[in-house]
Amino acid sequence: MENKVVEVEDLKVYYERGGGLLSKPMYIKAVDGVSFSISRGEVLGLVGESGSGKTSVGKAIAGIVRPTSGKISVLGRDIINLSRGEARRLRPKIQMIFQNPFSSLDPRMRVRDIIVEPLKIAGIKDIDFRVKAAELLEMVGLSEEHLDRFPHQFSGGQRQRIAIARALSTNPELIIADEPTSALDVSIQAQILNLLKELRDKLDLTMLFISHDIGVIRYIADRVAVMYAGKIVELGNKRDVIDEPLHPYTESLLEAVPVPHPSKRRKETIIPGEPPDPINPPSGCRFHPRCPHALDICRTVEPKLIYMDNSRMVACHLYQD
Repeated sequence: MENKVVEVEDLKVYYERGGGLLSKPMYIKAVDGVSFSISRGEVLGLVGESGSGKTSVGKAIAGIVRPTSGKISVLGRDIINLSRGEARRLRPKIQMIFQNPFSSLDPRMRVRDIIVEPLKIAGIKDIDFRVKAAELLEMVGLSEEHLDRFPHQFSGGQRQRIAIARALSTNPELIIADEPTSALDVSIQAQILNLLKELRDKLDLTMLFISHDIGVIRYIADRVAVMYAGKIVELGNKRDVIDEPLHPYTESLLEAVPVPHPSKRRKETIIPGEPPDPINPPSGCRFHPRCPHALDICRTVEPKLIYMDNSRMVACHLYQD
């Protein structure tokens, strides 16, 4: 039996919007029934357009937002129903790397304090914090001389390295990386991805890697979950999903990835329309208004996420009876 670090079952995250004395509140259905698991040492790539709900999934697992319903188990613990004391003890085991290193680091704190702050919050006292911070900086490609500087004295890539060092400070069991390279220049993105990959291999990290770029997911993930409008539409091993996509939406994401060779241009396919309104999503398959292969049943019946084999799942009426 596989050692599951994360198990998510029928997760829903709705955000209340509006409402008052004369009107009922509306709900943004950011995540609407998502299930998956992550095994120890695995990197699961969660990919989809902006607004697909992938960041809300990460925040729910990290405990930043409270789910509307569903179950989240981390290290065998139901994190939704933990007591305050239990949550405090589990929190160091789940760390997050945020998208924008220009806003995720406190500009008033020196690097040494930023990196060891999670340790102090966790109540750890019997270590030399400066030595620990220097070790973590070296692990991410910086040096002890950077300890006494402030965030504004670093480039974007260096700031993200500091954020990664902070995430590693508590020896976490799970890293949630939310678009950790999207705010960086392309050349710097590659350096950060290589660093994360090296750290994953060295420390046997378990990671949920969130991105809108399936090309990035192809490089770093072991398995891929494709999200659209709050739903997972395809899930499987990276090689299967990327080399032979089943869902039309996955195909469209792959067609949007540039091919780095002028003689091997891919046929350009533009998906018509816009992503659906998360307050009032379409009936049936949520992708059907934009899908070139939509059937009549797609307009009225929501497809289930079913197994095609032992490791491959898809939610599409093209593959269901």
